[in-house]
Amino acid sequence: MTEEELSPWLRRYRLTAAEELTPALDEAILRAASGRAMRVRTVRRSIVGLALTAVVISSFWSARLLRAPQAKEVTDYGRLEGATRYYLLNVAAAPHTGIGSKDQEQ
Repeated sequence: MTEEELSPWLRRYRLTAAEELTPALDEAILRAASGRAMRVRTVRRSIVGLALTAVVISSFWSARLLRAPQAKEVTDYGRLEGATRYYLLNVAAAPHTGIGSKDQEQ
């Protein structure tokens, strides 16, 4: 294409395009930048607030857990004797001398 073919298009383009005044353009750019900065600050502050809330809640949550008491000494009483459950239940039982015992009948 030559310059002569482009000139009607260039005239139309130049008629539709309006030049922005420099102070108005600067004001629009500054307004957009301040809006963006405010959104970024808000997001950052909310993230910090959520993190602090999570730390506080987690400290109370861990204190809420109940821990079962542990035995201080573990004994191997049954294993030392090599005994069964029946033996452990009956070996040290005191003899019954009350009603129904066979010792009274004799």
